[in-house]
Amino acid sequence: SQEVRAFARQLLIDHRDMSINLDNFALQRGHLIAWEIEPEMAGTIQRLRTLDGPAFDKAYMDVMVDAHNKSVTTLETQAASGRETASLASASLPIVRHHLEMARDLDARL
Repeated sequence: SQEVRAFARQLLIDHRDMSINLDNFALQRGHLIAWEIEPEMAGTIQRLRTLDGPAFDKAYMDVMVDAHNKSVTTLETQAASGRETASLASASLPIVRHHLEMARDLDARL
């Protein structure tokens, strides 16, 4: 649906910006991030490729709610850690929380 496409477009923009920030943070400290899709997510992507229309929209949004829920929990823990990465997690947290809210709202309407 157009709503799911708009949601995905916004995620691409925001996640690209957060990835650039994370890459820069790592590079400033002499590290290079090797971006990879986790095996579990690769299986999910394969499953989503078999779907279309409303079935795809619902399955995709279910995945987005779950993934962003996990990300919020991870970022909250990191932000409260007092480690050097806490500031980066704190900066990303409002964006990921907003994504979670948008995902829950859209998922509930499907």
